[in-house]
Amino acid sequence: MSNNLSCTGQSLDNVTHPRLGWTQAPNQRGTIDLLWSCAFTVFLCTWTVLCLNVPAKEEGFWAQTRRKAKWSLIAVFSPEILVSFACGQWTSANSSVLDFKELEPRTQWDTRHGFYGDMGGFVLETKDFKAFPVTSKQVHWLVKKKYIDLPPVTAREIEDKSKADTFAKAVTIIQTSWFMLQCLGRAAQALAFTTLELSTVAFVCCTLPTYYFWLRKPVDVFTPTIIKVKTEFSMADIITDEENTKDWHPYIRTPLDFVDNRGGPSWTLTIMPKIKIPCGLWPL
Repeated sequence: MSNNLSCTGQSLDNVTHPRLGWTQAPNQRGTIDLLWSCAFTVFLCTWTVLCLNVPAKEEGFWAQTRRKAKWSLIAVFSPEILVSFACGQWTSANSSVLDFKELEPRTQWDTRHGFYGDMGGFVLETKDFKAFPVTSKQVHWLVKKKYIDLPPVTAREIEDKSKADTFAKAVTIIQTSWFMLQCLGRAAQALAFTTLELSTVAFVCCTLPTYYFWLRKPVDVFTPTIIKVKTEFSMADIITDEENTKDWHPYIRTPLDFVDNRGGPSWTLTIMPKIKIPCGLWPL
């Protein structure tokens, strides 16, 4: 009898406390899951995509962090502005490649050099003037006028200066791909979307072209390359030689403003000064 009771008890114990393996989560969406997925995707799209310009010498860590946070907020509220900046800088960098090839067909100057110059990567030193950054167009003009030699920095050296976070970008690509596939799957099944999901899709659609335009732009470069005017020239000589030309006008930022007077890659964004966003040669 006891054996029968023991067997019965063991059987009841197995029924009331079954041993379970892997259990799938419920096939439904909760509010917190939706918020977390969209917020994480937007954060990745607006933080890892940024390729800010070389900071000024006196700009410390917190100033750089505030600048990156400011541009992240701009990307959150107006992602199309970031796309416009990236497109303008990409156009300017490619234009500089064509300019240097006209000057020297075998030049090693490529798109990386163009981005590097327009982001403040080259700083000009003269014996009679404070050092200041020069754009790719200004470098081309100085080389053409034989005031300087072509900077010897190679594309590999520029790439070595770049601190691109491959892991962060990989996480961004995986997260955005998963999010877009999930949205496509819901669309294929004729399921409803939330407005937050539609907004997140818009962020992803803006992030992809921004990644493309800034694909060859160095990331987090903190130390510029110094280029020097030939010893027989000074900034006073350059200004004296050029101030009688039709392009000369009193400068606002640097003595070479007359060379590159487009206002930088943001020349088409005429609304930006109205919302207190700088549109100079190095707005980022």
